[in-house]
Parts: sequence; structure tokens; C-alpha cells
Amino acid sequence: MTPEQQFELIKDITLVILGALLALGSGLILYWLEGKRERRRWQLEEERERERERKGWQEKVLNWAATGRKESLRRADLREADLRGVDLGPGEGKEDGADLSYADLSKADLSHANLQRAHLEGANLQRAILAFANLQGADLRSAKLQRAILVGVILRGADLRHAKLQRAILDGAKLQGANLKYAKLEGAGLKGAKANKYTIWPEGFEVPEGVVR
Repeated sequence: MTPEQQFELIKDITLVILGALLALGSGLILYWLEGKRERRRWQLEEERERERERKGWQEKVLNWAATGRKESLRRADLREADLRGVDLGPGEGKEDGADLSYADLSKADLSHANLQRAHLEGANLQRAILAFANLQGADLRSAKLQRAILVGVILRGADLRHAKLQRAILDGAKLQGANLKYAKLEGAGLKGAKANKYTIWPEGFEVPEGVVR
């Protein structure tokens, strides 16, 4: 075989190898892109499923009183839900309101809602709107209420032990008899909040002037 033939043979083999490598690389890229598209499709499906679940929880909450006030709403996903004026109180002959323990109510609108004696232990109420809601006797132990709007809310006899109220707005809130022991209130807006000598404040918390009457 002449040197020219050897060169042509090596060139042909090289081209075959390069072609195979390019084909393999293209296949791997296509496989990666297909996998990425599949993951995105599953993510969208999961998001749609979560949205369906949220809507289902919202319907359940809105109809809770009408369906006998029995169903548990524990760990409900109610983020950003419109629950204005919802009745989640005990009703006639009932001792307790709805069980919303550990529910996610972040950014939900619960203004004017009846949450009397509701169970909200550990619930996420960050940035929730609770203006003029009735939370009398509610269990809010360890609830996350950071940046929540609690203007005019009724908290008489509510249990707020270990609750987080940083940057919450409590203008005009009624706090007589509320148990706030160990609650985190740094930055809470307590302007106009109502309390009396029986109110239990967090240990070491300096009650703003004009709150206790």
C-alpha cells in the first residue's frame, strides 16, 4: 500500500470515528433535552395538582360550617386563599372551632372571619390578613404571624404562647386575657392594642405605653 493510500485510509477511518462521535454526542444532547422536557412536564403537572388541591381545600373551608363543622382542616394548603368572612367557629352546641393546626394560611385573606376557639397551633399565618377577625379563645400556640395584619382582631382569651408576631400589625386588637408568654413580638405594631392587668405578656417583654388599661 502506497503512502497516499495509507493516508486516505487513515482519513476515512478518522472521518468514520468523528461521525460516530458526533452522532453519539447528538444522541446524548437529545436525550438530555428530552429528559429536561419530561422533568418540566412533571413539574407543571405537580404544580397543577397542587393548585387543584388548594382549590379543594378552599372549597372545603368555605363550606365547613354548612357541612356540619366536623371535617378536619389540619395541615390544609390555603396559601393566598380568599376566606373573607368564613365561619370556622364552634357553632351551636360545639365546644371548639375548626382544626387548622399546622395549616398553611400564608397571605390568606381571613378578614372578618369567625375563628373563635379555632385550633391554629403551628399554623403559618405569615402576611395573612386577619383584620377584624374573631379569634377569641383560639389556640395560636407557636403560630407564625410575622407581618400578619391583625387590625381590630379579637384575641380575648387566645393562647399565643410561643407565637411569632414580628412585624405584625395589631392596631386596635383586643387582647384582654390573651396568653402571650414566650411569644416573639419584636417589631410588632401594638398601637391601640387592648389588654388589662390579667394579660400575660412574654417574659421580659416591655409592654408599650397605652396598651394596658
